[in-house]
Amino acid sequence: MTASIPSRVESGGSNGFENDNSEFGFNNGPPFNEPKYCNVTALGIRGQAGAPPATNQVGILLRRGTAGSWNNIIVKDFAQVGYQLRDGATTRHACTNGTTLGAATNPPLTLKSILFANNGATGTTAASNDGTCDGAAPDDADCTCTTTQHFAASAANNLQQTANAAVTAVGGGVFPPTSLVPAADPIFTTSVVNCTTVDSSFIAAPYIGGFQPGGADWTAGWTAYPSN
Repeated sequence: MTASIPSRVESGGSNGFENDNSEFGFNNGPPFNEPKYCNVTALGIRGQAGAPPATNQVGILLRRGTAGSWNNIIVKDFAQVGYQLRDGATTRHACTNGTTLGAATNPPLTLKSILFANNGATGTTAASNDGTCDGAAPDDADCTCTTTQHFAASAANNLQQTANAAVTAVGGGVFPPTSLVPAADPIFTTSVVNCTTVDSSFIAAPYIGGFQPGGADWTAGWTAYPSN
């Protein structure tokens, strides 16, 4: 018998990150919502038994005028897409035009050193556009870029779609996840962000993701996963 995902664990609207500024006024501020993240492993449930439909299963969903900083992250196994940027108010924190990073409205929205793997219907969709900013009029009048434009412009910041075996093995593609600790591979230690420059409360972990490649599984012995 194939184990399935408990219904209370996942729904059709489950995302890895889901960040908003204000639903009552996307441009409300300052201050604006400005979270900061470093060294995260975000796993979806793409292809697993009992997985709900792909609606809104996004690895990093940024909308409603949020700003913020995402660094040294693994995003994999999300059924809809790895990354999506919604709403013109959000794009103005991310880019000044379709090819240029930088905030038209401060504070900025930045993504650096993020590995995307096995996301979307074919497992290769790192980023896709939402109808609020898809390059078509009239909705896009206040959008400074689309998601795919922002992803392409951020490639120099080590945003990449990858089929690297060490990355695709993370999580094991099952629930509860296995193989959370990646095998040692240069992909996890190349172009790593020094997170103390993002926020002084962070440490400078020299790798991408929430676990040191080839290191210890710090969840062992105290983490419990729901069951049916």
